[in-house]
Amino acid sequence: MSRPLDDVLAEVVAWGCETFPRSTDSAKTKHLLKEAAELDANPSSPEEMADVLMILAHLAAAHGVVLAEAVEAKLAECRTRTWAVPDVDGVVEHVRRL
Repeated sequence: MSRPLDDVLAEVVAWGCETFPRSTDSAKTKHLLKEAAELDANPSSPEEMADVLMILAHLAAAHGVVLAEAVEAKLAECRTRTWAVPDVDGVVEHVRRL
């Protein structure tokens, strides 16, 4: 049985801070975009999913963001939104209010 995700991400963050102490926000986001492109090319890859999550956890920790809390808050917001029809790529976004 696997450990709770928060425990694993705490270990990821500790490792990332130790291994990449000079990593900037820009470096993290650029790396995240590269890994997201790799995930796009192979969307069923657990390894690529893990890469994206690990970099995101490292970035979040650098700003004191607790991902579980941020996701809970965002989910609550998403539940209040109206959603549009999928675009040509199948992406569904919320209806933007002026």
